[in-house]
Amino acid sequence: MKELTLFSCVTLLLAFGANLIQGQESPQVDSSLGLQETEEIKKTPLGVRQQRIKRMIVELENQFSELARTLQKDNPEQAEKLVDAFKSSKEMLLEKRMDEITELLDLSKLDSAGEEQKKTIDDVKSLIEFLLKDDEEVDRIKEEIKKLQEWKDAIDGLIKDENKLKEESEIHTDKDQALEDLNKQIGQLKELIDRQDELKSDTEKESLKGIDGLDEIAEKQQELRGLTESLRNELEGDKKDGPQSKQSKGSEQDSDQDDSPGADPLRDAEEDQKWAEKKLEEGKGKLAAEAEKEALDNLNEALEQLEKERDRIKGLGSDELEKLAKDQSSTANDAGQLSEKMKDLGDSDEDASEQQDPLKDGQKRAQEAVESAQSEMGKASESLAQGSPGGASKNQEQALEDLEKAKEEVEKQLEELQQDQKMEALVQLEQMFIEMLERQEEATAKVLVLDEKRNKQDGKLRRADRIELRSVELLERDLSEKSKEAEGLLVDDGASVVVRNVVEGMKNDLIALADRVDANETGSFVQRSQKEVEMTLKELIDAVKLAQQMQEQQEQQQQQQEQQQQEQQQQEQPLLPPSAELKLLRLTQLRINRRTIDFDGEIQGSDKLNDVLMRQVRDATLLQKKITESARELAARGQPPLEAEID
Repeated sequence: MKELTLFSCVTLLLAFGANLIQGQESPQVDSSLGLQETEEIKKTPLGVRQQRIKRMIVELENQFSELARTLQKDNPEQAEKLVDAFKSSKEMLLEKRMDEITELLDLSKLDSAGEEQKKTIDDVKSLIEFLLKDDEEVDRIKEEIKKLQEWKDAIDGLIKDENKLKEESEIHTDKDQALEDLNKQIGQLKELIDRQDELKSDTEKESLKGIDGLDEIAEKQQELRGLTESLRNELEGDKKDGPQSKQSKGSEQDSDQDDSPGADPLRDAEEDQKWAEKKLEEGKGKLAAEAEKEALDNLNEALEQLEKERDRIKGLGSDELEKLAKDQSSTANDAGQLSEKMKDLGDSDEDASEQQDPLKDGQKRAQEAVESAQSEMGKASESLAQGSPGGASKNQEQALEDLEKAKEEVEKQLEELQQDQKMEALVQLEQMFIEMLERQEEATAKVLVLDEKRNKQDGKLRRADRIELRSVELLERDLSEKSKEAEGLLVDDGASVVVRNVVEGMKNDLIALADRVDANETGSFVQRSQKEVEMTLKELIDAVKLAQQMQEQQEQQQQQQEQQQQEQQQQEQPLLPPSAELKLLRLTQLRINRRTIDFDGEIQGSDKLNDVLMRQVRDATLLQKKITESARELAARGQPPLEAEID
């Protein structure tokens, strides 16, 4: 059904294109023999043929709508594609342009009509390419990334649950040792509370005397913050002891939550202590004392949690061990379900593809590791049911190692696919910007020629020239839509703020250009605006090319820097590297400066501000704000590029 639908639409488009080409190949008539514009326009054979082509366009658009309605239920994706094709046809104004070409033919303006036919043929070709474009590979990568991310999240959840179970097993194995360790930590925390209370009193006393003694208190507060951090790390370390826990620690910390009793209020206390240090150094004793009170409250909250945990451990008995066995069995079932899901999806993908995908081997290893973890969890559950938490702890340790292996494999596949996706987006952006530049240069050249004609014709444009200028307006509007499409790619990326803001600014410039051309403007201001768009596109092309080069270098160095790559996965990597974004940022600022001068000249030369100019000034102001925000964000990333890369 999908192939039949595409065939129907493409056949209509090809037939339409063939008729247009025949129209182009018709015998040429000297345009100098055209009638005066004031005379009545007579229909010509070429004009009649062009009207038949217009009827084909109307039929084509009706077919788009009818087929889309038919496919909506069984094939919504294909229906959406046909609706997009219909919208594109409307945006191209094919039907209206047919009338304009007919009028040019009836006026014997064959040169101008031929140019319009050529542009229309190009637009029809782009519609054919759109309908035949195969998005399956791009969609496949997206689906694969989504699947792997779901697996990774599920494995992270299993690691977190198994860590809790292992901690409980170790407590049951040696309850006396667990209580001894906890009492020691409670003693350390009480000492921290006493010292914090003393510092708070000293701060309040010194505040009454002046600021001279506050620096010394700030040093003591800094030392106390270090001790608070050490105790928190010790509490978290109790449940993150093994090598498997060190690897999963980052993802758990990202949530800003920790299940270890006392850990969260201690972290809050550290923030309060840090704020108190800052205020002490600034000589603001009253504010420092308030922060120290907040720190004291959080330290007491941590103490309450630790004492509550101590009471819980004291009361542990055989009933809790039985419940632990059931919880372990439940986690083993979760691991089994994930293993089966991974296996089923892997088998279906393998059946659907005739070629062996190297990524599948890694996914198979991940599935086998989860399956092995499930087996170890089952053994741990049996040991707990038999009253042997020590044996269960060993099985849980092995299960965690298996889960970490699975996670490592999944992350490796994710990284490779994300790199493929990033490179695909960069190539797509480069092709898009190159095509836009070629079309913008064409529009710029036409405006220059038309402005020269206007100067030779007492500041007026003939009808054929106005139709030509109308084609420039349509081109500029089409380019603004292309900019919107590029914006969509960059929004998906989510991190390349500079280039996204630049593309958004260019889109607004193109809309303003189209409005000015629609008002029959062809002067120096419009021409300079077009040149600025060309410069923007060239800068974007350079930035994307640099990003591609750096992406290739990163892939080459990946195997040599495997550990570093894993650490970088925790942060969202932008589509463009900092060097490319910083260079683009600098060039954009220079362009805003030029445009500001240009706007000022236009304002000084006008008695009244028109709506388009006012909008352009507002857009430039907004772009300046966004560029400033982008500069701050780049600085916050803390990855300064090499000077050689910027230049």
